[in-house]
Amino acid sequence: MKPLAATISCIALLWGTSALPGEPGQTGGTAAVELTRLVMPRENWNRTLEGITAQTAQFAEGVAKEQGTTLPADYASGLTALVAAMFSYEEVLDLAAGVYAKHYSAAELRELLAFYRTPVGQKTIRLTPEILQDVNGQVLAMVQQRIPALMERVKARVAKGAPGQAESAPAADTGKPARQ
Repeated sequence: MKPLAATISCIALLWGTSALPGEPGQTGGTAAVELTRLVMPRENWNRTLEGITAQTAQFAEGVAKEQGTTLPADYASGLTALVAAMFSYEEVLDLAAGVYAKHYSAAELRELLAFYRTPVGQKTIRLTPEILQDVNGQVLAMVQQRIPALMERVKARVAKGAPGQAESAPAADTGKPARQ
């Protein structure tokens, strides 16, 4: 995988499709906009972008190393600028407000606003980017660890001449008992 393709794949993995709702401009009213501005202050957005680009750059560097290539010295800073240029803060606020309005009633939005104005709500707002970055980093590490085994299974299936046959995937070996 080329470094740019790896970057795009990693951004999609880290962000998830839920971050990009399908109806921009549909904010759903004042409560949704107010809630979104409260829970997603600009400094959190900036930290989120920094986290996404740092993890993406780290992933791309690993891919490049596996391919025996190196990335340009300014790759990470260029990636930060690229990602920041893709989505404006205001655009993402608008999108997020539409998603809140899609999933919550006006009364529920007011309840959420009340919660996020409490000390615990404010702490949640402050820590959410760090928590998400930590979770994303752990997921990315798991993906990087498990990809070689997955690729070997794909190669074996293709070598058997049955790439379309479904094969049940074994549960991930996490060292923990499976949930029932």
